[in-house]
Amino acid sequence: MFQIRRPATSLEGVLTLAALVLVGGLYAWARVGPMVYWIAPNFRAVKHGPSGFPVTIEIRDAGLGVRNDSDERWGPCEIVIGSGSRFYRVYFAVEPHGRMALAYSTFRNKTMMPARGEGYALARELITVECVDALGRTHLTHF
Repeated sequence: MFQIRRPATSLEGVLTLAALVLVGGLYAWARVGPMVYWIAPNFRAVKHGPSGFPVTIEIRDAGLGVRNDSDERWGPCEIVIGSGSRFYRVYFAVEPHGRMALAYSTFRNKTMMPARGEGYALARELITVECVDALGRTHLTHF
């Protein structure tokens, strides 16, 4: 007797739904991500650079571990943690196949250093590594 027709799905409806799912997913990760790192601190804590810039970064509670996996000396190097107006940087040099431990207290934003726990959170957000090799070539990567 009566037939109920389902209205056709429009392109605008599909795009709106996709945008809502994307925004909702990013919001959920922003809230859940820190808890995941608190429960499993080694989850995605080791970052490997590309083959042309073989650097390994280990995110630790007290600072970053940096390893030069190449046969060349790097320096000067700069690591920036965070982005936008919330960032801190440190300068260093590292020998071939050398390792360095960079405490978050050595990072600076002009004259300020990160507050307790802020360095770790910013390192989880974004790490930028830039180094100059012995031939003067600049290598850059983001994690």
